[in-house]
Amino acid sequence: MPCGTEHVAEVGSRKPRPIHIRDTVPVRARLAGIMNISATILLLLAGFALLLGGGELLVRGAARLAEAMRVAPLVIGLTVVAFGTSSPELAVSIASA
Repeated sequence: MPCGTEHVAEVGSRKPRPIHIRDTVPVRARLAGIMNISATILLLLAGFALLLGGGELLVRGAARLAEAMRVAPLVIGLTVVAFGTSSPELAVSIASA
């Protein structure tokens, strides 16, 4: 059968007529699907913005910590920032175990 169509015979007719899946889905269900996609895209963009903001805060905080402790920024970069970027992987590994 072609993609998403069926042939249904009408009463009193020998020739089947095609019915498309789109015709059987109510309008409310189609709108709910569109709203679901919109909400997903909105949440994706919000998550991306929060990720960028969090990364910026991490880098600025690490730079201030290096200045306050009078430590070379390279050392802070190798420790604090490395831990901050690896901690999500650590959390996923612990959660999956």
